[in-house]
Amino acid sequence: MSSLQITLVAAAAVLFFWVVGAYNRLMELRNAILRRFDRFDEQFKLRHALLLSHLDAHVAVPPIEATGADAAPEALQALRAACLQTHSACAAARSRPAVAEAVVSLRLAEAILQGTIDRLPQLNNDPGGLKLRGQLSTSESAMQIARSEFNDAVHDYNLAVRQFPTCLLAGMLGFRAAAHL
Repeated sequence: MSSLQITLVAAAAVLFFWVVGAYNRLMELRNAILRRFDRFDEQFKLRHALLLSHLDAHVAVPPIEATGADAAPEALQALRAACLQTHSACAAARSRPAVAEAVVSLRLAEAILQGTIDRLPQLNNDPGGLKLRGQLSTSESAMQIARSEFNDAVHDYNLAVRQFPTCLLAGMLGFRAAAHL
């Protein structure tokens, strides 16, 4: 075997091992996104159950007073619609948390839900609403921590996808930049 052949075989081996290593790193970072999304999803499910129990309680016991309660049915309907929209967006993101469009859709649905929650008159007027606001605040704190962990994983993944020469391999193998929550 000539020295040129040995050099070519060594270069091919180095390239092969780099490709395998880069692929494994990208897969590890993508899997980290999946694990971090699972943590966010757990907190999301808890908050979703909390909101649905609030909705069910208000449907079962309609408001007696007419003061400020006229807007309650519309606000509760808006909350139910926002919950359903957010739940659908989360289900789509759950199956593909590394796909930017799914996560952006969830982020937008979360913003709509938060705006709807902020406009609920019951959360400011009755003791049950104040209790729910406290529970939602605690839930949002836990979701924020999970969201931050997810965003950190997305940041690391996006850096790897954009890094040269890994970006060449990422483009060929279908690794695309992910979106933050």
